[in-house]
Amino acid sequence: MTVSTSTSTSTSTSTSTSTSGTETSAAPAAPATRRTYLTSLVTGAGALALAACGAPAREAGGGSASTAPAKISFWARGTQEFTDMMAAIGKAYAQANPHITIDGGYFPSDGYTDRLVAAAASDTLPDVYHQDSQNVVSLANKGVAADVAPLLAKDGKVKKSEFFPWAFLRAEKDGKTYAMPFKGTCNVIYYNQSMFERTGVALPKAGWTWANYVDAARKLTQNPTTPTGTWGGWSYDWRAAVWQNGGDVVDKTGKKALIADAASADAIQWMADLALKERVHPQPAEGADLRTLPTPFTSGRIGMFAGGEPDFGAILKVTDFKWGAAPLPLAAAGKPQASFGASTLYSLSPKTKVQAPAWTFLAWIATHQTPQSILNDAAKLGVPPYKPIYESLFLKEPRTDVKRVLGEMANANHPYLEGLTVVPQVEKIFTDELKTVWAGQSTARDATKRIADQITPLLNS
Repeated sequence: MTVSTSTSTSTSTSTSTSTSGTETSAAPAAPATRRTYLTSLVTGAGALALAACGAPAREAGGGSASTAPAKISFWARGTQEFTDMMAAIGKAYAQANPHITIDGGYFPSDGYTDRLVAAAASDTLPDVYHQDSQNVVSLANKGVAADVAPLLAKDGKVKKSEFFPWAFLRAEKDGKTYAMPFKGTCNVIYYNQSMFERTGVALPKAGWTWANYVDAARKLTQNPTTPTGTWGGWSYDWRAAVWQNGGDVVDKTGKKALIADAASADAIQWMADLALKERVHPQPAEGADLRTLPTPFTSGRIGMFAGGEPDFGAILKVTDFKWGAAPLPLAAAGKPQASFGASTLYSLSPKTKVQAPAWTFLAWIATHQTPQSILNDAAKLGVPPYKPIYESLFLKEPRTDVKRVLGEMANANHPYLEGLTVVPQVEKIFTDELKTVWAGQSTARDATKRIADQITPLLNS
């Protein structure tokens, strides 16, 4: 078994680690920013690798049982904590499969997509690699991701039917599948139960509405701009609000902008008014003392926090107040539930020279309990898109009650700009124009009209 990882803060160095524990330095790789993985994770990965041979019932893994030697290059991006875990996952796979060498590159998010595009242009794209979900189809259109639908269809172990319907959001176009899902995100409301109880406000529950949310937030908001004050709410995803109100951003063909329709614009204005008129959310210039926290909810000064899977690990550590989670409030009784979320996606290079073993590794990441357990042990599993992992691993203590809410809201994840090749450009326009709404400089009706005028040519280019 050999694992090669790129490390250092300025120049990447490839290091081979053998089962005997010795290391030999190889020639320096191309300059890159990267860090080494945590010793504790590597140790845990070894234990998990040994357990990999005894897979639980219905655990897949993918591909054939070939033992021919192969070297698989593998890239991941994200925070140090996340990429450390992905490095540990690569190590665990190589330990369980001694004929495989995993050549890992683990990078921060900044500039990562540019790194992929440059690698594709120079024919140095890794065999398996992390993709930003909003870029998958646009990059596939440039030849930066292979269609794995044929491999998935003929795989004897991995069945697409065993993934949740939301698993492949933003990964498919015209019957082609350009990435495999690893872990899922969604929106929920985390609430400070202790604050609710102190103020005598009823706890959020399934079926509650925007009106209930505003009423509770008013009662929970007390001198919010003072050092000890409290905000009733903090955040809300505007896309989820649009869908909850019966609107959308573009039509199903991807050719017509719908964001300026009344249902969409009114939902965006409702969200802006939580800060501008209701004063139960901070305006952009407020709450600076809390914005520096990785998860502001952990301060104990926020009654309701629209977060998701990335926040769960930090909130799980809270011990100085009681907390819980609820589904997002509905726009009104009878309106649809919706969440903005998707899977963390990994693609296969269209030019890989080791397609069979690379696919086996990719399928293993998506379906095997070993990689999922590495994330789960750090409370970073998210919502597993693969049903057997969701049932056997995710729905366990701690806080199974919260995990069930996360799972429920993941099932409400809504399609978003599906199949478009201009997502980055469209999202920049969203961000630039909606800033004026959040700051009270423009109404949502005016801003969304400008958005529609700007994105329509892009949608039809």
